Amino acid sequence: MPTVTLALEGITTRGIDKESLPKLVDRLGMSLEKIDGKEVTIEVTPDRPDLLEVNGLTRAIKLLEGKIEPKENRYTLNGAPKLKISIGKGVKDCRPFISGFTVTGADLSGGKIKELMNFQEKLHETYGRRRKKMSIGFHNLDSIEGDVVYEASKKGSMTPLGSGKSVSFDEVMKFAGEEEWDEIIRGYGKYPHVSDGKKVISIAPVLNCEETKVTEKTENLFVEVTGTSWHTVNDAASILACLFIDSGAEVLPCSLVGGKTKQTPAMEYREFRMPYPKIDRTLGYAFRADDIITLANRMGLLAARYSSRLFFMVPPYRVDVISARDIIEDIAIAYGYERINPLPIVGTSIGTPDELEEDAESVCSALLGMGFSEALNTYLTSEAQCFDMVRREYDKESVVRVAYAKTESLSILRESIMPSLLSNLSASLQASLPQRLFEVGSVFRVEKGEVLEGRNVAMVNEHSRSNFSEIKGTVAELLKVLGISKFGLKEAKDPAFIEGRCASITVNGKTAGIFGEIHPEVLLNFGLEEPVAAAELNLEAIFGQSSK
Repeated sequence: MPTVTLALEGITTRGIDKESLPKLVDRLGMSLEKIDGKEVTIEVTPDRPDLLEVNGLTRAIKLLEGKIEPKENRYTLNGAPKLKISIGKGVKDCRPFISGFTVTGADLSGGKIKELMNFQEKLHETYGRRRKKMSIGFHNLDSIEGDVVYEASKKGSMTPLGSGKSVSFDEVMKFAGEEEWDEIIRGYGKYPHVSDGKKVISIAPVLNCEETKVTEKTENLFVEVTGTSWHTVNDAASILACLFIDSGAEVLPCSLVGGKTKQTPAMEYREFRMPYPKIDRTLGYAFRADDIITLANRMGLLAARYSSRLFFMVPPYRVDVISARDIIEDIAIAYGYERINPLPIVGTSIGTPDELEEDAESVCSALLGMGFSEALNTYLTSEAQCFDMVRREYDKESVVRVAYAKTESLSILRESIMPSLLSNLSASLQASLPQRLFEVGSVFRVEKGEVLEGRNVAMVNEHSRSNFSEIKGTVAELLKVLGISKFGLKEAKDPAFIEGRCASITVNGKTAGIFGEIHPEVLLNFGLEEPVAAAELNLEAIFGQSSK
């Protein structure tokens, strides 16, 4: 999950009590990691990008507490556009979409400009997929000369931010750090850029120009958002526009020439209708219609009842609401899941334990008895962690991908548990050694077009003398405790392990797992300083059963 670090003063000065903050954050489905002096670190739910900034977070908390109420058309942009954005034909085949708006009377004094830039980077990393899908540029509106053009070309010049002279686009790339942006720009074959009547003001998604630099004293801004997805671009622009409106600034749209809409951002309130008994059936709790309306208001939604149906209006910054079920989830959050009592399951059948689950429990008990601590990780991970960081190659067709993943860090289902445990070690660098962790859980792969789920157990052992012999003894002892007396070992090759210090395990003639010493490059990738020995076994192969 992405985390955001905010100034505690920025939260308390907006009317949020420090003592009640952990409980309120938890009710919103997030976790307050720590309050460290003057800063607060919060693990934010990835489907709520509007909560990555202090204004959005405090708005959500105040709504939940009932201190403020949603207002109809508060975020509708009714003023006449100040700028026109023309879209050239050159961006059509590389980064075709742009949205923009102007801000008058912004307050960026004190630490507010830092908060804004931190929010920008968090949106880039999460919602914008590290700027590949979407990127944001802030400009001093008073330095914009004439209307704006969004185009792409192979050649051009700009004075990059932090420089005092105009250079070619190629030189701008070197100035910004060519390797960092090469993956994005290389596929374009040209440079998407935004310009006014006299100069290029940004190369998207790389860098802005020096002339339109934003400082604490800047009061008027032009905000441009470019990307490869119209929905992502418009959603990001809408979130930012709502942020400035809540801060008391005046926000005006830009007129778009050659784009998908005539005015951007499209700050639309989306309407959902449903019979209110549907909420009762879904949550298993009988709400009065008036209570549902109040609870919806607590999540920033406008609501009204007409006959037996409820109407909900979703504000532009709530880009996470895409169906009626999202609204029902909001109702449950506002009411409090802890207040909904579970109902007993009525049935006549008698259940029996799953044999593989019983075997998995035996594995857990054995490893706990051997001094290991159990870890519990999510099945969701990234290609980088599951494969690249452990030096393993993979067939992209065998990976189970998450459709419409909100972040790259949670984009696939894991094929192996071991990388998750290495990540746990990386997050516990300050803990005393030795560290011995294990996890029993599911792994996934695609074979012949079908998704297969397996059950594995993985172990990691980190300390200064961790080696092949130690992890071999651990595996042998585990199999002995489980009653597996006959098994074979043979030298194996796996890029995650040091060559010559890696072996595979066979049970009843079938490969059942692998163990060895982790390769130094893998340790470096996870920031680990001490040797690590690891093993991963397949429970179906060990016990001769299939997961259900």
